[in-house]
Amino acid sequence: MDKMVTRGRLSIHLQKAPQLSKEWGEGQVRTQILHKNVQRLLPSVNVVIPFAEHIDFPTDSVRSRRDFPRFLDLVKAVALFRQFQKISKRTDDGVSYIEADIEDYRVAFALGEKLFASTFSPVSDRAKDVLRVCLAIQAKQFTRADVKKKAREMRVHVPENGKSLAQ
Repeated sequence: MDKMVTRGRLSIHLQKAPQLSKEWGEGQVRTQILHKNVQRLLPSVNVVIPFAEHIDFPTDSVRSRRDFPRFLDLVKAVALFRQFQKISKRTDDGVSYIEADIEDYRVAFALGEKLFASTFSPVSDRAKDVLRVCLAIQAKQFTRADVKKKAREMRVHVPENGKSLAQ
Protein backbone atom coordinates (compact mmCIF):
# COMPACT_ATOMS: atom_id res chain seq x y z
CA MET A 1 0.00 0.00 0.00
CA ASP A 2 2.81 2.42 0.88
CA LYS A 3 4.48 1.74 -2.48
CA MET A 4 1.23 2.59 -4.30
CA VAL A 5 0.88 5.86 -2.40
CA THR A 6 4.53 6.75 -3.07
CA ARG A 7 4.16 5.93 -6.77
CA GLY A 8 0.96 7.96 -6.93
CA ARG A 9 2.65 10.97 -5.33
CA LEU A 10 5.62 10.65 -7.68
CA SER A 11 3.31 10.41 -10.70
CA ILE A 12 1.37 13.52 -9.65
CA HIS A 13 4.62 15.39 -8.95
CA LEU A 14 6.00 14.51 -12.40
CA GLN A 15 2.79 15.75 -14.03
CA LYS A 16 2.87 19.01 -12.05
CA ALA A 17 6.55 19.82 -12.63
CA PRO A 18 6.34 21.01 -16.27
CA GLN A 19 3.33 23.17 -15.41
CA LEU A 20 5.18 24.97 -12.62
CA SER A 21 8.18 25.96 -14.72
CA LYS A 22 8.20 29.30 -16.50
CA GLU A 23 10.92 28.07 -18.82
CA TRP A 24 9.96 26.03 -21.81
CA GLY A 25 11.85 22.91 -22.72
CA GLU A 26 13.58 22.81 -26.10
CA GLY A 27 11.01 20.38 -27.53
CA GLN A 28 8.07 22.51 -26.41
CA VAL A 29 9.57 25.62 -28.01
CA ARG A 30 10.15 23.79 -31.31
CA THR A 31 6.57 22.50 -31.30
CA GLN A 32 5.19 25.97 -30.56
CA ILE A 33 7.24 27.52 -33.38
CA LEU A 34 6.13 24.79 -35.77
CA HIS A 35 2.45 25.37 -34.90
CA LYS A 36 2.79 29.13 -35.41
CA ASN A 37 4.52 28.62 -38.77
CA VAL A 38 1.81 26.25 -39.95
CA GLN A 39 -0.84 28.79 -38.90
CA ARG A 40 0.95 31.49 -40.90
CA LEU A 41 0.80 29.27 -43.99
CA LEU A 42 -2.97 29.01 -43.80
CA PRO A 43 -4.66 31.89 -45.58
CA SER A 44 -7.38 33.82 -43.78
CA VAL A 45 -10.63 32.58 -45.28
CA ASN A 46 -14.25 33.32 -44.49
CA VAL A 47 -16.57 30.33 -44.17
CA VAL A 48 -20.20 30.27 -45.26
CA ILE A 49 -22.61 27.54 -44.16
CA PRO A 50 -25.20 27.55 -46.97
CA PHE A 51 -27.38 24.95 -45.22
CA ALA A 52 -27.39 26.67 -41.79
CA GLU A 53 -31.13 27.39 -41.97
CA HIS A 54 -31.79 23.65 -42.26
CA ILE A 55 -29.91 22.69 -39.09
CA ASP A 56 -32.40 21.83 -36.36
CA PHE A 57 -31.35 22.58 -32.81
CA PRO A 58 -33.45 22.57 -29.63
CA THR A 59 -34.82 26.01 -28.75
CA ASP A 60 -36.40 25.31 -25.39
CA SER A 61 -33.51 26.32 -23.12
CA VAL A 62 -30.93 29.04 -22.71
CA ARG A 63 -28.20 26.42 -22.96
CA SER A 64 -29.37 25.26 -26.39
CA ARG A 65 -29.52 28.85 -27.62
CA ARG A 66 -25.97 29.31 -26.35
CA ASP A 67 -24.75 26.03 -27.89
CA PHE A 68 -26.12 26.62 -31.40
CA PRO A 69 -23.56 29.31 -32.35
CA ARG A 70 -20.87 27.08 -30.86
CA PHE A 71 -21.97 24.22 -33.09
CA LEU A 72 -21.94 26.50 -36.14
CA ASP A 73 -18.40 27.57 -35.18
CA LEU A 74 -17.42 23.91 -34.97
CA VAL A 75 -18.75 23.33 -38.50
CA LYS A 76 -16.71 26.34 -39.66
CA ALA A 77 -13.59 25.05 -37.92
CA VAL A 78 -13.91 21.69 -39.67
CA ALA A 79 -14.39 23.49 -43.00
CA LEU A 80 -11.26 25.57 -42.34
CA PHE A 81 -9.34 22.41 -41.52
CA ARG A 82 -10.41 21.00 -44.88
CA GLN A 83 -10.06 24.28 -46.81
CA PHE A 84 -7.58 22.90 -49.34
CA GLN A 85 -10.14 20.28 -50.35
CA LYS A 86 -12.60 23.01 -51.30
CA ILE A 87 -12.96 25.50 -54.11
CA SER A 88 -12.34 29.05 -52.97
CA LYS A 89 -15.06 31.45 -54.12
CA ARG A 90 -15.32 35.24 -54.22
CA THR A 91 -18.18 37.60 -53.49
CA ASP A 92 -19.05 40.46 -55.87
CA ASP A 93 -16.92 42.65 -53.60
CA GLY A 94 -13.90 40.38 -54.10
CA VAL A 95 -13.93 38.81 -50.63
CA SER A 96 -12.80 35.18 -50.75
CA TYR A 97 -14.71 32.47 -48.92
CA ILE A 98 -15.27 28.74 -48.83
CA GLU A 99 -18.51 26.89 -48.27
CA ALA A 100 -18.95 24.29 -45.56
CA ASP A 101 -20.46 21.09 -46.89
CA ILE A 102 -22.35 18.13 -45.50
CA GLU A 103 -19.10 16.30 -44.72
CA ASP A 104 -18.02 19.24 -42.53
CA TYR A 105 -21.38 19.01 -40.76
CA ARG A 106 -21.01 15.24 -40.29
CA VAL A 107 -17.52 15.60 -38.78
CA ALA A 108 -18.62 18.49 -36.54
CA PHE A 109 -21.64 16.51 -35.36
CA ALA A 110 -19.47 13.48 -34.56
CA LEU A 111 -16.99 15.68 -32.66
CA GLY A 112 -19.67 17.64 -30.82
CA GLU A 113 -22.10 14.82 -30.11
CA LYS A 114 -20.81 14.24 -26.56
CA LEU A 115 -20.15 17.93 -25.95
CA PHE A 116 -23.71 18.89 -26.82
CA ALA A 117 -25.35 15.77 -25.32
CA SER A 118 -26.98 17.69 -22.48
CA THR A 119 -28.46 20.13 -24.99
CA PHE A 120 -30.21 17.30 -26.83
CA SER A 121 -31.20 15.27 -23.75
CA PRO A 122 -34.82 15.52 -22.63
CA VAL A 123 -33.69 14.71 -19.06
CA SER A 124 -32.04 17.49 -17.06
CA ASP A 125 -28.69 17.03 -15.33
CA ARG A 126 -30.44 17.48 -11.96
CA ALA A 127 -32.84 14.66 -12.74
CA LYS A 128 -29.93 12.44 -13.77
CA ASP A 129 -28.21 13.20 -10.44
CA VAL A 130 -31.35 12.27 -8.48
CA LEU A 131 -31.69 9.06 -10.48
CA ARG A 132 -28.06 8.14 -9.76
CA VAL A 133 -28.65 8.70 -6.04
CA CYS A 134 -31.86 6.62 -6.08
CA LEU A 135 -30.12 3.76 -7.88
CA ALA A 136 -27.27 3.87 -5.37
CA ILE A 137 -29.67 3.37 -2.44
CA GLN A 138 -30.28 -0.25 -3.49
CA ALA A 139 -33.58 -0.65 -1.72
CA LYS A 140 -37.04 -1.38 -3.10
CA GLN A 141 -38.59 1.43 -1.07
CA PHE A 142 -37.02 4.57 0.33
CA THR A 143 -38.03 7.98 1.57
CA ARG A 144 -37.02 11.49 0.59
CA ALA A 145 -34.86 11.55 3.74
CA ASP A 146 -33.03 8.44 2.48
CA VAL A 147 -32.38 10.20 -0.82
CA LYS A 148 -31.06 13.32 0.93
CA LYS A 149 -28.78 11.24 3.16
CA LYS A 150 -27.38 9.23 0.23
CA ALA A 151 -26.96 12.42 -1.82
CA ARG A 152 -24.84 13.95 0.97
CA GLU A 153 -22.70 10.81 1.04
CA MET A 154 -22.26 11.00 -2.74
CA ARG A 155 -21.79 14.79 -2.62
CA VAL A 156 -24.63 15.34 -5.04
CA HIS A 157 -27.10 18.22 -4.77
CA VAL A 158 -30.70 17.11 -4.65
CA PRO A 159 -33.35 19.83 -5.04
CA GLU A 160 -35.73 20.40 -2.12
CA ASN A 161 -38.83 19.92 -4.25
CA GLY A 162 -39.60 18.04 -7.42
CA LYS A 163 -40.61 21.18 -9.33
CA SER A 164 -37.00 22.09 -10.09
CA LEU A 165 -36.44 18.64 -11.62
CA ALA A 166 -38.93 19.47 -14.34
CA GLN A 167 -36.86 22.48 -15.41
